[in-house]
Amino acid sequence: MEVPLTNLIHSAEKLIRDKRSSARNVSTRVEQESLDKTEFSSGLTSRYLKIQETLSSLQGEFTREQMKLGILNEGNTPNSELINILFGETPLFRELAENLKSIRAL
Repeated sequence: MEVPLTNLIHSAEKLIRDKRSSARNVSTRVEQESLDKTEFSSGLTSRYLKIQETLSSLQGEFTREQMKLGILNEGNTPNSELINILFGETPLFRELAENLKSIRAL
């Protein structure tokens, strides 16, 4: 009777060790998955912000070109005055300002 009782005790101890080990593995796996999700989320956020920045820049350029086209299609503004039109804080027709500088440099 003594041998089966010892076997039973060893089996119970082994089950308890296995249970603790698997609980640690599950905990480690959950922590790793959480870390992976955080890294993935951070990467997505970074890519989203970069795309948003690029889109904003392109929209600004598009608006500038639309404004140029509108002014040129109207035809009411003399060519000499085009250089004075501002878009924000910069000249709308930057090309004219750059050409004027290069002409003056000659």
